[in-house]
Amino acid sequence: MTPTAARVLTWFNTVAGSAGHARTKADAARHLAIEEREFEEAVRRLRLENYPICSDGTGYWMTEEPREAENTAARLRKRALKQLRTYAAMKHTARILRERRPPPPPRQASLFGPLA
Repeated sequence: MTPTAARVLTWFNTVAGSAGHARTKADAARHLAIEEREFEEAVRRLRLENYPICSDGTGYWMTEEPREAENTAARLRKRALKQLRTYAAMKHTARILRERRPPPPPRQASLFGPLA
């Protein structure tokens, strides 16, 4: 566990231990004196280690309720699918741009013979 993740975990255990005590990532980052992205990365790492960190529109909190964890998992899945669709669209766009671009001109031989 990274030092930042350990600090975030301690914060959850003391400040945001239930849905009724949810805190925004801005509030958490300010309290921990870290950037919001650092907080998000710590939450991601902690979730990968199976810490039950939930989030919704009200903020982040630690839970013992399976239903809250399931709801967070459903929101994360929905977001991941949207990102995957965006990824696929960008790959398609890149292919269109590549096909639209004229081929590069042939390489010119140097004065001293062909280029390798």
